[in-house]
Amino acid sequence: MQILNIRDNQELQSAKNFMFWSLISYIICCFVVVIPFVNILAFIGIIASFVVGMIGLYKFSKLCNTFVFRLFLFSFLLGIGFQITSWVLGFLAGFNESAIPLAILGVLAIGYYALIIYWAYLMSYEMSARTNLKEFIVSFKLSIIAIIGMVACVGVLFGLFASVLLEAASEFGGLENLSSYRLESVMLVFVDSYTATLIAIGGLCVFLVGVAIASFVFSLMGLYKIQEVSVREVNICKLEKTSNAGD
Repeated sequence: MQILNIRDNQELQSAKNFMFWSLISYIICCFVVVIPFVNILAFIGIIASFVVGMIGLYKFSKLCNTFVFRLFLFSFLLGIGFQITSWVLGFLAGFNESAIPLAILGVLAIGYYALIIYWAYLMSYEMSARTNLKEFIVSFKLSIIAIIGMVACVGVLFGLFASVLLEAASEFGGLENLSSYRLESVMLVFVDSYTATLIAIGGLCVFLVGVAIASFVFSLMGLYKIQEVSVREVNICKLEKTSNAGD
């Protein structure tokens, strides 16, 4: 298997720099995009960082004869397609007053997110296999923990609030009879009844945000530590784990 060293390959050095610095600038822009007067510049920075990162990933994939860029591009295009489909089905659900489009959207959402997670798994393990670094695998695992944890927190909050709302609706003869004043009362009852639970969920969410940040840090560490890469003999979407990457 051919090995490329970053000291002997200027193209590999360029690809590494593109990916590393674009990820740093992307994270910074995502944090400052909420600040007034600079949000437009930050949004432009997000787009520019994405483009530069894609160029770096393309160079890396071409050098290593790997599928990482191809899968990342497919994920991006699929995300755009899923977003457009969501808007269309949401419009149809409101226009026809039917739950069928929403049911279809739910099935598509499950398939979409399952496929995206699987592709992210393939890309992270492939990056680790090509660079012989564990950081990309750790980053993927931490991101999955953060995502599943956040989804669970939202699900618990939704379930608790729904139970309080339905109980209030039964007292007033249906959801349509709940005025804005009564909804405020329901919110107060919800907070008062589940104060300890809400505090615990809030603490868990803070922890999960830290896990998500750690995921980005490990990705940056992996990109920064790239010194040599192995070249695939066959460019197919099949993992070739090294002994180090597979630990």
